[in-house]
Amino acid sequence: MNSRKKILVIDDVPENVYTLQEKLEDEGFDVRATYDGKSGVQKALLEAPDLILCDVMMPQMSGYEVMSALKENPGTATIPFIFLSGKSEETDIREGMRLGADDFLTKPFNCNELIDAIKVRLNKRELYEKDINSLRKSISYSLPHELQTPLAAISGFADYLIEDYQTIEREDILDVAGSIKESANRLNCLVQNILTATKLDALSRDRANLRVLRKHSTTITKELIKDAAYNKAKAYGREDDIEIEITSADLVISKEHLKKLVEEVVDNAFKFSNKDTHIHISGYSYGMEYILYFVDHGRGMSGEQIRQVGEYMQFERMMYERKGAGLGLSIVKKILDIYCGQLTIESIPLKQTLVSVKLLVS
Repeated sequence: MNSRKKILVIDDVPENVYTLQEKLEDEGFDVRATYDGKSGVQKALLEAPDLILCDVMMPQMSGYEVMSALKENPGTATIPFIFLSGKSEETDIREGMRLGADDFLTKPFNCNELIDAIKVRLNKRELYEKDINSLRKSISYSLPHELQTPLAAISGFADYLIEDYQTIEREDILDVAGSIKESANRLNCLVQNILTATKLDALSRDRANLRVLRKHSTTITKELIKDAAYNKAKAYGREDDIEIEITSADLVISKEHLKKLVEEVVDNAFKFSNKDTHIHISGYSYGMEYILYFVDHGRGMSGEQIRQVGEYMQFERMMYERKGAGLGLSIVKKILDIYCGQLTIESIPLKQTLVSVKLLVS
């Protein structure tokens, strides 16, 4: 951990500030301090500390008001925030957590306990920032590439038709039209997946809609899985590579979302495995749960790559050129979050990947 992480202390009692400053500086932190909430907000906005320690009961502006003000500003919204207070009522702690506090320590507290809490929050923020930076890099490379490639193909073929229309053979026109259609389909799939991911995010924040969705029940059958999987298999010319073994059950999920889930997992398996290697899909009930298994024999994923599964994440893109912006498994995770399901990925690089999807039985 960086020994000079900046911590802002906001407390209206100077003795408390001096004590905290001395302890934290002994731990190698760069400590800044203010003695009222209003000044604390201004200092946080100006200096963007790595973490904030704040008293609750202060004149002019309470700790709750300080936190609300900082959470509304994009530049300070993600700064770890720990309340330090003599108030120990459960309702006070709940209020702090409701506002988004990362921790709530009541006075008098053990200094070692405080230092441990600070280090835990700083470590979590470092991991968060690392993931955000990886996401930015992935978006900056994969998304523009995925948008520009089919657009360039469509534009190039259109130019060819316009410029040489008088000399192009009819058979060639059909080939060019097919290439334009393929590029348009690729672009449409990307746009639809971006819209789907955005819609799922909105659904996951709407409690009323979540309650309605979780009342859906869909009977999973071999025919339903076959329809979803074979649509993707046909696109890859790999209809003979699909193997399906499914037992029927009624699951807590809409039919639309179940089909989308299967399509995306199967699409991912096809992308990263070779033709004439099998994709095996099986599903069984285990008490009140149902597990779908998807096995492919492609290049696999490392443990770190599995941990980073998310939007626009395309691993080793420079080595393995593949279509898609990396949204597939992220969409699967979003769907499962809505229905209280679970996604598990186990992989042996260059040998096999097992994707398990767990859903509730209705």
